[in-house]
Amino acid sequence: MPGSAAYFGGYEILQRMMLPEGGDRSQIGIGRTLVAGGMAGIFNWLVAIPPDVLKSRLQTGKSRRRKESLAEFLEFSNGA
Repeated sequence: MPGSAAYFGGYEILQRMMLPEGGDRSQIGIGRTLVAGGMAGIFNWLVAIPPDVLKSRLQTGKSRRRKESLAEFLEFSNGA
């Protein structure tokens, strides 16, 4: 959900920034639309990927304990 918010919010902001003053969306070309969509995808990744990596590492960790706090996991992952 936060990733989608970053994607759609970023896309809207970028398209509005690319509009000529007083213009409408029909004046935005395909190139600018592609740039806005690509950048919006990057915004999505920046928000969605880090928590997903943490989740995957927690699920595949070598800990034998059933419950391990995130702080303990991060400390173990950093080699401390």
